[in-house]
Amino acid sequence: MNIEGKVADAGRYMKGYYNCEEANGKIPYAVLARNSCENVLKYIENNNFIHDIDFEREFEYCLSEITCIIYKWTKSDGIFRKYKERIQIRKLDSRMERLAELYMRALLMLTDHFGI
Repeated sequence: MNIEGKVADAGRYMKGYYNCEEANGKIPYAVLARNSCENVLKYIENNNFIHDIDFEREFEYCLSEITCIIYKWTKSDGIFRKYKERIQIRKLDSRMERLAELYMRALLMLTDHFGI
């Protein structure tokens, strides 16, 4: 798949995440958005036209935090399960906002490079 498809997929999944009102429905969109953004990041890293190490590390860190939050959400059990899930969803919301900001920066980098 070319970079245009990867970028479009990431945007579509992030939009689906923010439009989803049910907490349990947000998790699949978060996973798909994370995977798509990871593909965009790999494209940026593998092509030497953009070389901003700080941006790349910040992007990777945000993606890893989202992975950890999703893992904690799936492992919440016991008497306080609903409470633990709500805490993780709130954390996930804030991380997804950060991911959206980084995604927009990546789009700006790509559009500057391709002259769009």
